[in-house]
Amino acid sequence: MKLLAVICSSAATEVFIRKPSFWLAKNIFISVMIPDISSHTTWVLEIGQELASRGHNVTFLCTTGSEKYLRDYPNINLLTMGESPLVINRTQAAELQEDSSEMFKFQKWFFRTLNSNLRSEFKQYSEYIAKYKPDVFLCDHFADSCMRAAEEHEIPFIATSTTARGPVRVKDADAPFLNDLMLGEPTTEYQSIWLRFLNRYILENVIQGMASSLLNENTPVRKDLGLKSAKYVFSRKMDDSVKLINNFFGLEPARPLGPLVRFIGPIMASSYPSLDDTTAAFLESHQKVAYVSFGHHASPVVMDITKVLIALFDSVESGVLDGFMWASVSLPTFPGHIVSSSGAIYNVTDMIQNGAKYEHYRFTTWAAQFAILAHPSTALFLTHGGANSIFESLYSGTKMLVHPFFTDQPQNARMLQLAGAALTYNRKTTKATEIADLLRRVVEDDDHMFQKNVSRLSAIVQLRAADAIRNGAAVVEEVLFSSDEDDLPHLYVASRNMNYLKANNIDITLLLVAIVGGIMASIFIIVKQLITYLIACSNAKTKLE
Repeated sequence: MKLLAVICSSAATEVFIRKPSFWLAKNIFISVMIPDISSHTTWVLEIGQELASRGHNVTFLCTTGSEKYLRDYPNINLLTMGESPLVINRTQAAELQEDSSEMFKFQKWFFRTLNSNLRSEFKQYSEYIAKYKPDVFLCDHFADSCMRAAEEHEIPFIATSTTARGPVRVKDADAPFLNDLMLGEPTTEYQSIWLRFLNRYILENVIQGMASSLLNENTPVRKDLGLKSAKYVFSRKMDDSVKLINNFFGLEPARPLGPLVRFIGPIMASSYPSLDDTTAAFLESHQKVAYVSFGHHASPVVMDITKVLIALFDSVESGVLDGFMWASVSLPTFPGHIVSSSGAIYNVTDMIQNGAKYEHYRFTTWAAQFAILAHPSTALFLTHGGANSIFESLYSGTKMLVHPFFTDQPQNARMLQLAGAALTYNRKTTKATEIADLLRRVVEDDDHMFQKNVSRLSAIVQLRAADAIRNGAAVVEEVLFSSDEDDLPHLYVASRNMNYLKANNIDITLLLVAIVGGIMASIFIIVKQLITYLIACSNAKTKLE
């Protein structure tokens, strides 16, 4: 026993514990310039909070209206970028969505307004850079001024986004079978050759041309500021920078990714508001509740709301549901009365203003969404299809019916439908009775297909969310400690420095074809000459005879 103890003691003393030697506290800037939009902001602040807990100095740069997000992140500093030009109310949003060309109208307004402050924003970033000397930027993918300021001052930056799809294809995340974000269908898998041709060579060129035209409106400003990449629509450094994507394969189409694109999501908040007493009592008194929320920026018009309300009232009347709750309610956008398919009249205005009188219907301007989705009485989530809402619904295992509006929402809806986890519809052409039927199919789930697939995706979301924040922080520290000035040479594939023929081995394939062709030609010539010789010999022999 003594000998064994001596051996164990000796072995223990020979153990060498590895310790990181690279680490130093760094200054990290996080910037989101779109005001009051949580899907662009909170997940990046979760990473910032983790980095701050590791000892880094983290600062959030935002426009007026987004400061409120820092209340849950006390270790992150704040620097204001002033008022954003991107201000829109629900009435304006609804007007942009009335026309059949709503997507193009919205994109045109959005990009033009968002980039209208490029000059002042760039100068503000430059002042903060000179004063606080950041070591890395995390720039929202719409914050063009952030990326250009980082590029100009040779500071590495990471572009953050909830999707790696868009009107301009993302290098390292593209694939030939992917469709443009605005086309609705995520991939070409179920499209005919003619539709693929139309999308790829006509519609995508129109969309990209429109986006480039709008973004090029700021070219004179960029040139006046003397920017290195003034003539380019986006910062040239974008192609050399890490793209941090808060998403996962399942909601994003699976495809090969390059080393500069990191899918780390879903990152979800560390904590969520609990149910208030009134909401808890409502849910406890019901068993099949539909929760309805279209987020803070998707703005359903009266026609949308009317059709959905008819479908909901019909569903309660038929017993498919025993109640519903509608969040983010704005009274002026709601119809005063609704007539269901059975002819019953519902006073919606009174329901909104005097909710306590109505046992089975609840309207509210705000709700503890995740807690509601996690409650066993919530049978269905009627959602606009925003990334955060989908993450929360999948995490809680709640089935969905998706009412998409714009940007990534139509493709998110289609991905969920293809996965068998939800149904979706065209909000402009689908009738109230059809919405009610879709709602019934999801809630009743006769073959349990929806719940099975939601549970499958729920496992993926829960597994990935467990380490998502730490993984995101690790990517930021990788950029912090491995960059060469503002370059990341270890992440640059060798093909960057090769021409297309060499990078794809087309040159050696052509060489092989040439060699084989040469050999075949030589053989042909030799055989031909041999045959000619033999024929000549045969003819000569015949003459001699």
